[in-house]
Order: sequence, then C-alpha cells, then structure tokens
Amino acid sequence: MITTILPLGLGVLLSPEILMLGLWLAGSKKGALLKAWFFCVGGVVGLALLMTIGYFLHGTSHGPSWARFYIRAGLGTILFFTALHLFFKGEKDPKKIEHSRFAGNAGPMTAAGLGFLVTGLNLKVASFAITAGHQVAMFSGPPVVRATGLALFFGLGFLPLVLPAALETVKPGIVNATLVPVNRLLEKYGRWIGIAICVFMGGLLWKHALAVLP
Repeated sequence: MITTILPLGLGVLLSPEILMLGLWLAGSKKGALLKAWFFCVGGVVGLALLMTIGYFLHGTSHGPSWARFYIRAGLGTILFFTALHLFFKGEKDPKKIEHSRFAGNAGPMTAAGLGFLVTGLNLKVASFAITAGHQVAMFSGPPVVRATGLALFFGLGFLPLVLPAALETVKPGIVNATLVPVNRLLEKYGRWIGIAICVFMGGLLWKHALAVLP
C-alpha cells in the first residue's frame, strides 16, 4: 500500500499552487505569521475532509461488485481527467502570478478560507486525497501498515501547508527571499510530475476496477 500512497502524497507536496499561495500570505506586510498559520489550518481541514470522503467510498464487500468497480473506475477516470487538465492548461503566465499577490492583503479568516479552497476544491489535490483515502480503506493487511500509509500521505500533504508558516516563525522575512526561486522550480517541474502521478495512479485504479468487475 505504501508504494501507491507515496506518489499521491508527493503529488500534493509538489503542487505549486499550495506552496506559492502560502508563501505569498506569509510574505505579506501585515499579520503575515497569523495569516500563514490560518492558511495552514484551512488547508489541513480541506485535506482531511477529502481523505475522509475517499475512506468511506471503499464499500463493505471484498469480492467482485458493480459498486466497487464504479468507485475505482470513477476515481481512475478523475485522475486521467486531471492529467489532461494539467497538460492542456500549460505554464502559468508570470503576470498572472504577480497579480496573485492580492493574497497578501487577505485577513486571517480569508487566509483560512484560501487554505481550504486550495485543497478541498482543488481538482488535482481532491483526486489525490480521495484516492489515498480509498486506498487506505481498501487495505486489508496489518493496521500498523494502514496507519503508516495514512500518516505518510497526510504528512506529505501537510508540508506545503505548514512550511510557509514555519519559515516565517523561525526567521521572519525569509519568505520573501525564497519566493522567486521556489516559484521557478515548482512552475518548471511541478506540473509534469503531477501529470505522471495522475496517469500512473489512474491506470492502477482502472486495473483494480477491472479485477472486481462482476
């Protein structure tokens, strides 16, 4: 199970929109630290909600059934659709990235809402988190392995949410210095890594779906 959970967690970890929005909030002139932590809390709530949805989609039977087929095939199709979306949307326009600095003017509660939106209503993150929750629920091995998989995904998904707040807490002002190079790195490679993970996991879920076809 760990080998299927790991790429899903990496997909969330390397999602540029999560880290960049958190960095912009943490780099704002007023209340940066508070906004960054509220953003983290909102994001964690969204991530946990998605994983819970995926967990309760596993069904009760362990043999072939149409319900299990539709759930797995549906999640696999969503991942394929997400890969197509990432491929055709292309690279972000630098001007649009600069305009996103409006996030620095948001209040703490707005920052929490942005955190929830960037995870809970993000197609890519939602497909990863729901699939991870479903994979954890399907696992019938030792509980410790299931707990490890759950902790692994949530830990990887938590990192881009907490990193801006942690940086600003440890060394105020460092966020603005790291904003540009991190942006360039994630914008260059993050999309292609996301596409690869979506295609791989989508194919794996369709394989599992065909295995439970009545």
